[in-house]
Amino acid sequence: MTPERREIIRALEEMSEIYPHWRFGQLVVNISCWAKGATAEAVWDVEDEEFLRGVKSHLEQGKKRVDLVTAQSNSVPGSEKAEKVEFREVNVLPPEIWRQYEGKVIVFSEDEQRVIGVGDTDDEAFDQAEASGVEGIWHIHHAARWDEERI
Repeated sequence: MTPERREIIRALEEMSEIYPHWRFGQLVVNISCWAKGATAEAVWDVEDEEFLRGVKSHLEQGKKRVDLVTAQSNSVPGSEKAEKVEFREVNVLPPEIWRQYEGKVIVFSEDEQRVIGVGDTDDEAFDQAEASGVEGIWHIHHAARWDEERI
């Protein structure tokens, strides 16, 4: 086994800890789409190097989001208890929500039951959500692009 493949397996283990509700196939498909884009060919065409970059990038983005939310929560002036945003990744938003945003990253507020950020990247969607001022539990969803011919 190559060192790169070992690193991929370790990364998959970390992702499995973060997303225990995902089946293994979902994990592989999601990472492939992050690496190659949301296309039908992504899983078949993704190279090991791209796959590893995709998972590392996702893990790093997650760490940046947690650090940003923690820093902002801890900088609230006069606040005895830091207000926090809990950030979760899901792929279970109902189609009536995500189909409006195919090919985009969506941030959805669980507390307000509405979309609070949309973008082409996690960062863009997160920036919009942050600007909304909504606190509580946020979910991120990567809405796939669907071929009209396949629907």
